[in-house]
Amino acid sequence: MPDSNKNQLLKEVVKIGLQFQTSEQLQQGWQQWLVNFSDVDNLLVSPRDKLVYGNHQLYILWQNQDGSLLTLASPQLLLQSQKEHFWSEFNLHRCMPDSSNQQKIIFSEQSDTNLEDTELLKSKLMVCRNFGIFAAIHQIQIWRQQQRNIAPIVLLSEALPGWPMPLQPSRLLSSNLPTAAIGSLLLLDDWKILARFSTTDLHPGCYQGELEEMVEYFLKRKPANDWDMSHWQ
Repeated sequence: MPDSNKNQLLKEVVKIGLQFQTSEQLQQGWQQWLVNFSDVDNLLVSPRDKLVYGNHQLYILWQNQDGSLLTLASPQLLLQSQKEHFWSEFNLHRCMPDSSNQQKIIFSEQSDTNLEDTELLKSKLMVCRNFGIFAAIHQIQIWRQQQRNIAPIVLLSEALPGWPMPLQPSRLLSSNLPTAAIGSLLLLDDWKILARFSTTDLHPGCYQGELEEMVEYFLKRKPANDWDMSHWQ
């Protein structure tokens, strides 16, 4: 588990209800859900917040301007969704990091006026484990909504079995990453975010090895002091 978890504090757990709007079928049995909070208004969801039902998580991609949430439901959660009272029994785990500086960066949608331009202008390296890439996408979308000038972002992530989004050859090239790692997500390519994936299985377009190895490969060519590095999971 990444050491960054030690710097996160669970602020509160809120019992929350959701209101289903629409769904879209994805690959590997996943679905994309658009949902609203059914019993609260004007609730801002931060990238490291989690929507939890029992032992399952509803992954948040981002929050739209109208407050609705674009989310990803795993096949395991879909099985639970048939239960009575499913939509009224979610917990919202609201997490805050230890560092006040990281708090300003990660939760910038809540403190936009306090966020210095210099903090956004430092290049960012986002390292994602498990399904942490979805929280990282949420954070990037917040920066995009702020319409600020953001320095380059590099996202390095694990590619897991049962991945809900297909990888495809990236249009963005870099000599600072392993040549075998050419796959990315269309969404991140469209956003001009350089993203690459690692796997210990045979997954086309990925770096064959541990995520730490790919991160180390990159940082040997781009020193860590040049990057605002964060971990997501």
